[in-house]
Amino acid sequence: MLKKTIAIFSGILVALLLLVGIEEIGNSFYPIPKNLDYSNVEAMKFYVKNLPYSAFLFITTAHFFSAFTGSLTTSFISNTNGVLALLVGGLVFLASITNVIIFPFQPIWFVAFDIIVTAIGAWLAFKIAFNHFYHSKNE
Repeated sequence: MLKKTIAIFSGILVALLLLVGIEEIGNSFYPIPKNLDYSNVEAMKFYVKNLPYSAFLFITTAHFFSAFTGSLTTSFISNTNGVLALLVGGLVFLASITNVIIFPFQPIWFVAFDIIVTAIGAWLAFKIAFNHFYHSKNE
């Protein structure tokens, strides 16, 4: 039980570090204006509307790798069949959905693409963990 708990927290930590790290790299290419008022919906809409497509790719990349790597970390530490990987991947997926709820004025193409790519990251990690677990049990 302790090993699984440590695995889950480790996976969440890895996911958060990757999420923040990749998004910070994106912010270095597309800096957020210092005077941007996050509570001003019109200012946020204007800011998001004027972001280039490539800025959104940093967010999607962060969500994909967070879901994928956090899930794999959890699975390999716990040495389970991938179910715990889905838990961490699901948390990143929920964070992605929360992002859409908090900032509902994001382009619809981005919302759809981001949700699909994040789910794929979690699913791929699950499949890798599942295959690794069953292949190592049969050896």
